[in-house]
Amino acid sequence: MTNYARLIGISMILAFIAGVLSVSPAVDSANYLTDAAQQHAQVMLAALAQFTMAVFYIVAAVLLFTVIKSTHQIAALNFLAFKMSAATLVIFSTVLLISVYVISAEFLQAMPAEDTAFTAIGAVLKITRDQLNHVFMIWLLCIGNLFLFGVFLKTKLVPIWLSAIGIFGAILSSVASGLVLFGIYDIITPEYLAMNAPTAIADLALSVLLIVKGFNYSATPS
Repeated sequence: MTNYARLIGISMILAFIAGVLSVSPAVDSANYLTDAAQQHAQVMLAALAQFTMAVFYIVAAVLLFTVIKSTHQIAALNFLAFKMSAATLVIFSTVLLISVYVISAEFLQAMPAEDTAFTAIGAVLKITRDQLNHVFMIWLLCIGNLFLFGVFLKTKLVPIWLSAIGIFGAILSSVASGLVLFGIYDIITPEYLAMNAPTAIADLALSVLLIVKGFNYSATPS
C-alpha cells in the first residue's frame, strides 16, 4: 500500500506543477486581445498544462476514493463527484483559453477600425474562463477537499494538523473565490494568492507525506 500512496502523492504533485504552468500572463493581461496571439507558444503550453492538470486531478481523485470508500462511502462518493466535476470545468476552461487565443489572432489579422465586436467577444470568453477557473472550479475543489479532509480527520489516516489545515484552507479558498465573484478581489493578486496559500500548503504537505510515509493504516477510526 505504500506504493499506492506514493502514486497518489506523485499525481497530486504533478497536478500542482501543471497548475503553475497553466498560468498564461498573455491571456491574463489587460491587453489580452493583442498579447495572446503574439505569445502563441506560451498560450499553447498553458492550455496543455491545464488539460494535464485535469487528468492528474482525476487520477488522484479516483485513487483517493478507493482509499476512503471502505470507511466512509457516502463522503467518498461526494468527494469523487465534486473532484470530477471540478476537473470537467478545468477541461472546459482549457477550451476557453484556446478560444481567447483564436479571437486574439483574428483581431490581429483583421485590425479593424472599430474593434467593438472583438472586444465584446473577447471579454465574454475571458470573463467566463476566469469565473470558471477561479470561482466555480475552486468551489467544487474546496467542497471535495472538505469531504476528503473530513474523512481524514475521523480516520486519522493522516496527521490531525494536516486535516485541520486542509479544512481551513478549503474554507478560506472558498471565501477568496466569492470575493472574486463579487469583484472585491481580482485574480492573481497578492491578496487572492495569500488566501489560497493554506490550500496549496495542505495539498503539497499531503503529497509529500504520501510519497515519504504513506497513510497511517494503523490508526483507529473515531
